[in-house]
Amino acid sequence: MTDSILLPQNCKALWAKSNPKHPLWKHLLDAAAVALSLSLPHPFSSWPAESVAFLVGIHDIGKTDAYFQHQVPEFNRKSKRVVV
Repeated sequence: MTDSILLPQNCKALWAKSNPKHPLWKHLLDAAAVALSLSLPHPFSSWPAESVAFLVGIHDIGKTDAYFQHQVPEFNRKSKRVVV
């Protein structure tokens, strides 16, 4: 189902996990979905579950950085063409 999300094709080349390789956009959606599924009331927070899920969903947005993306030589060919 998540494969139908409209993203620029070059953004799909960004990765979050290297072993096994897992695309960044899927990792961010997975994290947000887990946060929503665990939306138990927190005694110290009145934040809506959707706000928490959003923050959890963007927790690894720094992985779009070129330094991170070029750490694994096998992934360099695709990620060098990505401009974020």
